[in-house]
Amino acid sequence: MTLRSMSSSEEDEEQGQAFYAGGSDRSGQQVLGPPKRNPIKDYVSEVFRSAQESGAEVVDPQTSQSSGPEIFSGTGYRLGMTNDDHMALPSGRPSRPQNIEPLVLKLWREGFSINDGNLRLYEDPANKEFMASMTRGEIPNELKKLGGTTVHVNLEDHRHEEFKKAKKRVSVFGGQGHTLGSPAPNLAETTALQMDSTSSTSAGPSTETSQEENERRATEELNVDASQPTTMIQVRLADGTRLATRFNHSNTVADIRRYIITARPQYAHQEFNLVTTFPSKELSDSSTTIEAAGLQGAAILQRLK
Repeated sequence: MTLRSMSSSEEDEEQGQAFYAGGSDRSGQQVLGPPKRNPIKDYVSEVFRSAQESGAEVVDPQTSQSSGPEIFSGTGYRLGMTNDDHMALPSGRPSRPQNIEPLVLKLWREGFSINDGNLRLYEDPANKEFMASMTRGEIPNELKKLGGTTVHVNLEDHRHEEFKKAKKRVSVFGGQGHTLGSPAPNLAETTALQMDSTSSTSAGPSTETSQEENERRATEELNVDASQPTTMIQVRLADGTRLATRFNHSNTVADIRRYIITARPQYAHQEFNLVTTFPSKELSDSSTTIEAAGLQGAAILQRLK
C-alpha cells in the first residue's frame, strides 16, 4: 500500500467518514465521525518533530516579511567516516562559516525538493531511504555524498501548498560590459579578462604585436584554398575580443577551434563551447563542415565551461 493510496482528498481529511443513523427509507440522520488521519501529513510532521528534537529552531528568513514558509534551521553536522561518528555542530547562526551554503529542504503537499530542484514524491521508492533518514533525525546518505565536511540543512514547511518551481534568480551584472549577442561571462571568463587586462597594461605594445603574430599564424595554418568556395566567419571570444578570417566551406568545426587556440594560446588548456548566435545552437560535433552546419558568414560565440 502506498502513501497515495492511503491518503484521501483535503476535504475528506477534514470532515471524516459519514455515518447514517435512524429514519425510514426516505429520511435519516447523517453523523460525521472523527477526522481521518492523513499518513502523508503525519509522515512530514514526523520530520519536523525529529528536527526540533535534534536541536533545530524555527527562524524567520526575513524579519521584514510578515508571511512566508516556516523554516527550521540550525543543526549542522560535521560528517565522519561512518553513520555513527558524525558530530553535531552548534546551531548558532552567527558562528556558521560563511563559506558553507545551507541546503534547503522544502516539504510540499505531495513531495519534497532540495534547493531549487524538482519535486520528488514521498511515495517514490527511490526517495524512501532519504525520508526515512529524515524522520529518524539522521543525515541522508545523499547529502553525505556532496563532498563537503559540513552540511547545514534548512527545512521549509510547505505542507499545505502544491509544488512551485522556483523562479530563476536574475543576477545584476555590474562589471565588464559586452555587446549584444556576446555570452555573459562566468567567473572563469571574468578572471581571464582581468588577467588579460593586467598583462596588456604591463606588456604594452609587445602584447598587441604578439596577438597579431598569433592571428597571422592561425590564418596561415588554415591553408585556405582560394580556388574553392570561401566564407568569412567572425568569432566573439569570451574575453570580449573578436577574431575574423576566411574559411573554406569544407573546413570543420574542429578547424575553427584550432584557429581560436592558435590565435589565442591562453585557451589551449581551457575547455569551451562554440555556439551560433541566432538561432542559438551549440556546435558539439567537431567533424561537421561549415557548409553542413550553415555557418557561411556566421558569427560564433565562445563560451567557457
